[in-house]
Amino acid sequence: MKEATDCRVCDKADCFIKLCSDHWKVKINQTKIVCTYPKDQYVFKSGTPVMGAYFICEGKVKVVSEDSNGHEQTVRLANDGHIFGHVAVKSEFYPISAITLDQSKICFIENEVLEDAYMENAPFTFQTMVFYARELRKMEERLKCLSLMNNENKIIATLKYISQTFGCLEDARTLNVKLTRKEIADLAGTTIEQVSRSLVELKKRGWLTYKQKYITILQPEKLENQIVGFYPVTE
Repeated sequence: MKEATDCRVCDKADCFIKLCSDHWKVKINQTKIVCTYPKDQYVFKSGTPVMGAYFICEGKVKVVSEDSNGHEQTVRLANDGHIFGHVAVKSEFYPISAITLDQSKICFIENEVLEDAYMENAPFTFQTMVFYARELRKMEERLKCLSLMNNENKIIATLKYISQTFGCLEDARTLNVKLTRKEIADLAGTTIEQVSRSLVELKKRGWLTYKQKYITILQPEKLENQIVGFYPVTE
């Protein structure tokens, strides 16, 4: 479903489009496409032609890499104001896929418009460059840490990453996203069975609890201490 939204009055603090000049905000409004995607829908699939980049107005998205057997590894999460699909700009085909984690309103900007905007809006270009560098660093650090961790610590580090990305609900303890154990496993680089065992064990210790795919962190300091020295990822 296509919708209209106005970059000139957007309240998303993390969206880089607001760094463009007023002229370019008008131009982007005139050319962008805004669609609302239901939960669990592909925004794009790996192997499809690259037409531009995507900016999240509202919603949550996971970026996944798939092997030849169809197994998914979640490589990144994206929230309100975040850009995704950007790693494929100037490529012919997307090397990854993007799937919504809940209903999401997403802006699409074509390559030609995006490239011209980069050339004529230095603050927009600079902050996008910083974003690329930060996301690459976070991904590298997370992958390095996960390679050194046992399965329980992988799950704890993954819960921390989810919390950093999506935040918590009003109680400040419940992660602001519903995730299946398979989705957690794909993000942590482990199996559904290991996720189930780890969650059960952490619940027994009183460190967290879960209900209807929502996870509530009861003892954040305990989880944090468990992975001290392993997970230095910063925002």
